[in-house]
Amino acid sequence: MTHQDLESEIFAIVETIINLQMKYQNGDISDTFFQKTMNNTYKEILKFHFKLKEKELLLSDILDKMNIKNKYQKVLDILTHGISSSSGDISSTQITQKGSSVLALPGITLEITSAFITLMDILKLGSFNDTSLLQEIFEDLIGNVNKFPGLEIIKVKISRLREDLLKDKEKIVNDDIYREDVGKELYLLFTEFHDKLNLKT
Repeated sequence: MTHQDLESEIFAIVETIINLQMKYQNGDISDTFFQKTMNNTYKEILKFHFKLKEKELLLSDILDKMNIKNKYQKVLDILTHGISSSSGDISSTQITQKGSSVLALPGITLEITSAFITLMDILKLGSFNDTSLLQEIFEDLIGNVNKFPGLEIIKVKISRLREDLLKDKEKIVNDDIYREDVGKELYLLFTEFHDKLNLKT
């Protein structure tokens, strides 16, 4: 996928959502259709971030080049309201209180998702002699979860899992069954996180 393809993709997402909101405000589309489209578009933005990461590109650079940063932030604000009205978990007020900008949410979502996947991969492979890397990724995961509104319960569960790991570092290194159990717990938290955002496919 070329730079031009990526620019076309994000431009299409931005214009589609802004136009959709106008139709919704005018009463031309139903609340159910609007909410469903919001959730689907959030998935598309998340996938878009994965594409950028694969190509080692920065979203801010693309938005600046296209001069659509303000429009993109407006889209994320629309998406945030769309998700919050159906799930009650995320709102602009909460985001302000947590100190995270609306623009940052998909980026934080990507970091959380990447940390979960990395932890599960490491545990599955079992190819490590100490827990320093696991501890580092757990810290990053908890830090990003803390930035994201509505994930307090998930943060507590992740923190408990990390504490259990720190209590018996040798066990996580040498016990295959224990590693598998920790991996399963992480997967449950991972799916809970995605369900919280209505990203379930």
